[in-house]
Amino acid sequence: STSKKSHIPAGSDHLEIRCKVGEPAPIDQDSTDTKWTVMSSKAIVTMDFTPANVGKKAYLYFRWVDSKHPQRNGAFTAMMAITIS
Repeated sequence: STSKKSHIPAGSDHLEIRCKVGEPAPIDQDSTDTKWTVMSSKAIVTMDFTPANVGKKAYLYFRWVDSKHPQRNGAFTAMMAITIS
């Protein structure tokens, strides 16, 4: 089914975000260059980048997670790049 508001899909209980700020871009989501891993029980997440990061790129990967049955975790998205402003 669909919903007009953001939600974590049935069968998952968290959104996992892996993020790296600054160059060079990470090779993949498992790269040691990926500095942060955030687990959120909400589908909408606000990340607090400090003023020192303004103008830098943030590289992000996302996936849905079932914390009770990790073998059911979803695949990571392709890398997304944003410029922090």
